[in-house]
Amino acid sequence: MTDITDEEIAAAEERGRIADDREARATSAYYDRKTGLLVVVLKHTATFSFPARLAQGLANATDDEIAEVEVIGTGYGLHWEKLDADHAVPALVAGHFGTRKYMASLVERGIIEAYGNHGAGRGTPRKAAG
Repeated sequence: MTDITDEEIAAAEERGRIADDREARATSAYYDRKTGLLVVVLKHTATFSFPARLAQGLANATDDEIAEVEVIGTGYGLHWEKLDADHAVPALVAGHFGTRKYMASLVERGIIEAYGNHGAGRGTPRKAAG
């Protein structure tokens, strides 16, 4: 095992501070049962929402299971204990609702559209999944 120096630790901590300041971070999240949207309240008072069942691991979940969302990692992630599902907030905000393979399957099923030259890894919702 390699020893980590104090300088390397300090550099990693600084990278973390920069990412925390520049990337989307959640202060809270909740499931709106009426609309089917997962609403993420972001640091700096903005909100982001998306059809909850669009996210990998949530497509077949019950409303009660989706509503049990937790904010973890100082706002970096969302976690569903019973579903064993986790999503990074910056990835969700960027339109990444799962793995590249999962996103490709959403495109193939016509749930989202691929856009740009990024292929099926990114897309915009075409309709609510479910």
